[in-house]
Amino acid sequence: MERQEFLKTLGISFAAVCAGSCLSACGKDDATPAPAPPTGSTVSANLSDLSTIGAKVIVGGVAFFRIAAGDTASSFIATQPLCTHQSGNLNWVQSSNVIRCQSHSAEFNSAGVNTKPPQSSGSAGDLKTFVVTVTGAKVNAKV
Repeated sequence: MERQEFLKTLGISFAAVCAGSCLSACGKDDATPAPAPPTGSTVSANLSDLSTIGAKVIVGGVAFFRIAAGDTASSFIATQPLCTHQSGNLNWVQSSNVIRCQSHSAEFNSAGVNTKPPQSSGSAGDLKTFVVTVTGAKVNAKV
């Protein structure tokens, strides 16, 4: 094999490997949840990032939601950041007082209990929830 032919073959092989990697990385079901924080640790979010009812912020593998006015623990909930069904994004829906998955509309109450299955096939388990406290300008979740 001549040098030029070898380099051409090497280039085509490299391009095929790169294309395959790129296409597999773009798959629909590749949503990988953030790693869970270590058990026994505390994860904190700034109250300023949760200024309006329905606001959500994800910090260290925990989703914090503001569900009511005021800066007391009962104004917030903290859960795993993604739906248990197929890792869809979660949002607080104030009009229904539920956490709803954007992907398939599964719903969870403020305690994380699955109250409505996804609109697609399958089921959703309960969300992992965390005890919330408020100290100063922070809302904290004990994981």
